[in-house]
This record gives sequence, C-alpha cells and structure tokens, in this order.
Amino acid sequence: MKRRSLFCLLIIAVMTLVNVSPVSAQTQAITDGLSWLASNQNADGSWGGTSADTTTPYHSTTTVIDTLFHLNSTDSAYTNAIDWISSQQIDNTRYLSLKITSLARAGIDISLELNTILSYKNEDGGFGEYLENTSGISYTTFALNALQALKAINYPDLDLIGRAIWHLLATQNDDGGWGFYKGDESNVYMTALVSITLQQFSLTLDIATAINKATDYLIAHQNIDGGFGSSESAVYETALSYIALVGEITDMTVFGSAINYLKVSQLPDGSWNDDGQLSVITANTGLTDAEDILVQFYDGKVFYNLHSAQ
Repeated sequence: MKRRSLFCLLIIAVMTLVNVSPVSAQTQAITDGLSWLASNQNADGSWGGTSADTTTPYHSTTTVIDTLFHLNSTDSAYTNAIDWISSQQIDNTRYLSLKITSLARAGIDISLELNTILSYKNEDGGFGEYLENTSGISYTTFALNALQALKAINYPDLDLIGRAIWHLLATQNDDGGWGFYKGDESNVYMTALVSITLQQFSLTLDIATAINKATDYLIAHQNIDGGFGSSESAVYETALSYIALVGEITDMTVFGSAINYLKVSQLPDGSWNDDGQLSVITANTGLTDAEDILVQFYDGKVFYNLHSAQ
C-alpha cells in the first residue's frame, strides 16, 4: 500500500505568493483529493503529525485551509481546521504570516497576530523573526505576504507595505539574487521566493528592475539537467523558479527543460520525495522547521489542480 501523507493535495503554499486562476471545473481528481483530506483530518481539526510527514501539523493545516478556501470547499473540515489554527499560540514571523493569511480569508479577527507581527518591524522597513531581532530577507518576505493578504481585504497601511518592499529592493545583491539576510550569498530559493512576492505588487520601475535582475539570476542557475539550484538541481528550487519565471519570460526551452526535470524526478507512485498518492511536487523550502511547497504542473502549466497517479 502506498504511503499517504498530507501532500495529496494541490499547490497552496505558493497560492499566497502568486495570482494564478484555478481551473474552472472541479475534476474527479480534485473531488477525490478533497475526500481524502476529509477522511484523513485529525480529530482536533488539524492535519499531519504522522511519522511519514516532512513538515509540521501547523504548516500542513494552514496549507489545507488555503486549499479548501480556494476551492470554495468551506464545509465542516474547513471550519474545524480554522478552529484549530485559531487556538494555536505562535509568535514567530513565519508562523504568524501563515496564520494571518488563513484566518483573514476566513473573516476571523487577526488583530492580535497582526499587532504581534507589526511589533517585529524594524526601522529599515524589514522584519525580524521575533521582537528586536535583526531584519531578515526571509522574514520580511513572509511578513510582506501576510500584509498583501490583508491588503486584499482593504488593509490600510500601504506605507508599511511600501517600506517592506523597499527593504527587499535594498537588500538585493549585485548578481540579481537574494540570500536569507543582507549581505548573505544569493541562492535560488530566496531569489525565486522574493521575485514571486514582488510580482504581487504594482510594478514601479524599481520593482520591475529588481524582478528583471532576479529573472536573469534564476535563468543563469538552470542546470544542464533542466532543473534549478544554487549548486545541484533540486525539485523545490525548480518548482519555485518555474513559478517565478512563468510570467516574466517566454522562452519555452527554459520551461520545457524544467518540466522534463520534474517529470524524470517523479517516483513510480506519481509523487515526489515519496510523499503522497496523487501527482504533486513536494518541495521543501529548506528553512528550519521546513515548510513544504506543493507545486502542481500539467501540460507545462501551473494549475491549482490534482492529477491522479496511474
């Protein structure tokens, strides 16, 4: 029997970063995936927490919450998960950003979480992981995504968002990439993640220039096998790079090579990294308490869809 884990679902962690429309009709694969999620939800409303999972129940549950939201499947599984997330006491920027995004979309009051994450803002416009921590590019990116989710429901402080964007622009390296903090060596993961984040906002000349430089950096880090990576190719970096580039270039050779790398990296059960029964790319972000990013591709395009393994 194939090992089943939370990662039998569609791209969602990246849903908070990019604006790609979902498929218009719910396929049988999506229906089956939703049924699987409902039957594998823990009694407390969460998902995950088994020995087979490669991420935390917190990340798993926020991922599923956003999946259900984008599929307009807000039944008891969704509300039970919202209740579980609401009850969790967390205080680091990454977890706060996930909680704010999920709960704000559900119409839940997030004033406590918002005030907490705003207290981590520094004078340079960036955010630290905790209060009075030095600004980090990764933490600023997570915080900015949470603020963008709030902007969609009329969050008023555009100046705060602008300063966070400016922090990211100011910390871009000369090679066009970003590291985890100012002065850190560029890597594919952070460069793709920041580029995806910046693409959510109105393209001023400065933002467009930064994205163009990041695009050049990413293209330069596509390897001969078609994958992307700061050294050797990795599924998660390839998946993120694909998403960062798909709206910026039209070179189908780049995309075709990336898709081919992802296809040949797929395991016989249709999964990546041996996680899940359905055909998804399971991509580890490479951070402490690693967050998994699920990227679905089909016919060379990124969809919010599920594709049953044969």
